[in-house]
Amino acid sequence: MGSSAQGYPQDHGKGLESPNQTTQLLVTGGGVHHVYLMERLQKLLGDAGIPISISTNAELCDSKEAMIFAFLGLQVLLGRPNTLHSMTGASMDCIGGSIHLPPRVENFQLPLKPLDSSS
Repeated sequence: MGSSAQGYPQDHGKGLESPNQTTQLLVTGGGVHHVYLMERLQKLLGDAGIPISISTNAELCDSKEAMIFAFLGLQVLLGRPNTLHSMTGASMDCIGGSIHLPPRVENFQLPLKPLDSSS
């Protein structure tokens, strides 16, 4: 986790290298609970002259995190990639994670098929 907490702020700081275009960064989501990560982000962006505001509204941050992971899970259920190579630098898109079902789920197949809108 330490290397992720180092690399994440550096990678995101690279995308914000033009302080003339970025006036402030608002951080929300589950990452705000990671103290070391937030300290690194504040240091790197502060050195670049970009002010950072970290949300202290735990309900907002946690609900945003839950919605994002629900969306990523839906992509898995639909058989779609939820990790895009354009965002990660990987060579291709992929499905990150898996769905584990109880043993007695009948008539359930992955990926889910879209509902027929004609019925």
